[in-house]
Amino acid sequence: RARELVEQIRQWSLLPEAVYHFPAPEALFYDRAAWPQQTVRERVSILGMLARPELHARFHDLRRSAIVVTSVSALLPKSVPPHLLAQHVRQVRVGERLNLNDFLSALLESGYQPAAVVEEIGFFSRRGGIVDLFSPGQPAPVRIELFGDEVDSLRFFDPATQRSLDTIATITICPASEAMPAYGSRAAALVRQLDFSRLQAMSRQRWQQDLESLEFGESFRGIEFYLPCLYPEPASLLHYLSPDWL
Repeated sequence: RARELVEQIRQWSLLPEAVYHFPAPEALFYDRAAWPQQTVRERVSILGMLARPELHARFHDLRRSAIVVTSVSALLPKSVPPHLLAQHVRQVRVGERLNLNDFLSALLESGYQPAAVVEEIGFFSRRGGIVDLFSPGQPAPVRIELFGDEVDSLRFFDPATQRSLDTIATITICPASEAMPAYGSRAAALVRQLDFSRLQAMSRQRWQQDLESLEFGESFRGIEFYLPCLYPEPASLLHYLSPDWL
């Protein structure tokens, strides 16, 4: 129903590009099923814009008229607090100096996964002084070319052909998920306090694999299940709405 309402509002709105849908996960509470990737991307891109609107030029210009349509089921799952998410939203500009090792570490901490070729949102690759990554909320993956430690160029590229498209001056990079593995060790410590002795061997092994990934700060399918344990004070979309927005 929320998606239908979004389409109706866009048809009548003078600013249809300022109408957003904040979706609900399909998984039920206490269901370990992984969230659909489209849901993960839509949610974190909207939260990223709300956390750092000054880094999203189009959204910043329209924020007084922006409409976010959601549902109760989308508000109930715990999420990352605004101040923590804001720390992981960053902008890269042509001409700035970029410590490549620190930058790649930050991508891993915010949920990006390495790949040989970047074709999907949430992945990155490095070839010498070139970094490809696909951030939620962006129309295409971006290719960052470095000259030494300086950003020499930024350009979107076609994920199907890997050919360069438009050249841009700046790119805003959001985390790949609300569930950022940078905070995985906290979740692992809490979950290890549970009693797994009565679980079947296969289920116990799956828990163990998840816990090891959390402890090592690695992203994996289904990490959103641990959102209530990742952050000291989990939030919801409502925490991102300052008095200026209400």
